[in-house]
Amino acid sequence: MSAVLARRPTRSIPVWVFMMIVGFIIDAIALTSLVVLRSPEAGGLDSTTRAVLSLSLAIGTTLFTIGLGIPMLAMVARAGTSGGATLGSYRVVLGTTLLVILISNVPPTIFGLATSVTQLRTVQGFFVAALSVELTLIAAAYWRLIRSGETTWRGLGFDFNRVGPDIIRGIGYGVGAFAVSAVMQAILDLIGVRQTQLHELSWIRDLDLTGFLIVFALGAFGAPLAEELYFRGYVFAASLREKGPIVAYLLSGAVFASLHLNKEALLPIFVLGMMLAWMYRRSNSIIPPIVAHALNNGLAFLIFYFGPALGQ
Repeated sequence: MSAVLARRPTRSIPVWVFMMIVGFIIDAIALTSLVVLRSPEAGGLDSTTRAVLSLSLAIGTTLFTIGLGIPMLAMVARAGTSGGATLGSYRVVLGTTLLVILISNVPPTIFGLATSVTQLRTVQGFFVAALSVELTLIAAAYWRLIRSGETTWRGLGFDFNRVGPDIIRGIGYGVGAFAVSAVMQAILDLIGVRQTQLHELSWIRDLDLTGFLIVFALGAFGAPLAEELYFRGYVFAASLREKGPIVAYLLSGAVFASLHLNKEALLPIFVLGMMLAWMYRRSNSIIPPIVAHALNNGLAFLIFYFGPALGQ
């Protein structure tokens, strides 16, 4: 009598886990090599070795990021479908935002590794970093709002018949928001919390006018468009529908502020985010907060560049 032995099913490592492990190992080896070879005892790094290690870091970081993003992408892709979480749930909002962070940081990370981290403080570096973040935010907003059928571009406020009044309203809102932000920063300065947000852009004072205009266009026009579409058009609106106004204001403001990675400016950015959300809800159009945000950023850049003494 023979017995048939049942084979135990073998469990394979998911692709995304494998990618993360491989990426981590490559980064660990490359970073260790950089530390060891840069020491005086090792004689320093030649250009070829530096290029190889930089490329290895770029590949490792990309693999790790993609691997980390795959399960998140699968989770947020099911949002709004049968059996999936709603678009305004905490899990989907935070998962989508984290996915945006991962994707948008790949190009500037590769650029920084291929050149040097300090190169991000140049027009080319700023262009790569800003454009990566802005395009990723716009793509995420399109995916969540337009592609999903939640709304249309016209429903967001991009309507020729109302764009003029919305721009005028946005200018008024922007002046008010800039004044509130200035008062808050003055109060924080008095209690010893010195703002560093503009000081991180101190290198732009050394740019020629052409370089400044490129930075200005990305910071004063591109960033407000992308950030308002995502943080107000998606995060706030979806949270408002699912969680109510209090949670929507707090969540969208907190996510907006935390992504700026500046603890000294956390409170002013948080308040600005809630003001922009109020503008969006009040006007039922994304145009006024875009204009107000652009005015706020634009004035800050102009003051900082043409009046350097004010930024010190």
